[in-house]
Amino acid sequence: MNLQEKVLDDTGKVAEQKYKKVVVDKDGKEVEKLFSQPITLGRVIKDCMMLQIEGEITDEEVLIRGVIYDKVDNDEEFSGKEIDFIKGLISKRYTPLFRWQLLRFLK
Repeated sequence: MNLQEKVLDDTGKVAEQKYKKVVVDKDGKEVEKLFSQPITLGRVIKDCMMLQIEGEITDEEVLIRGVIYDKVDNDEEFSGKEIDFIKGLISKRYTPLFRWQLLRFLK
C-alpha cells in the first residue's frame, strides 16, 4: 500500500490540507501561521486516528488508533480488520470525492 498516494481535487490537482502552526518569529514572538500539505493516504489515516469524529472513544478504540498511527509512521502493513476500521473513519470524515479515491487506495 502506498501511503504517499495523493488525493486529487475536482480540478485534477493535488488536494492540499491547510493547518495552523505556532512558530516563533524573528522577534522571538509566537505567531500563528497557515501552512498546507498535499493530502496523502498516510496523512489521512493519521488525521482520522487523531480526531474524535463522533461520540466518545473507548479505551479499546484508543489503543487500536495508536497501533494504526504507529504503523503509518513505520510503513507497516495493516490487517484486514485495521483497514476496515480506517475505511469506517474515512467514510465519516471526508467528502464523497475524496472518500472514493481513499477507499480505492485501501483495496
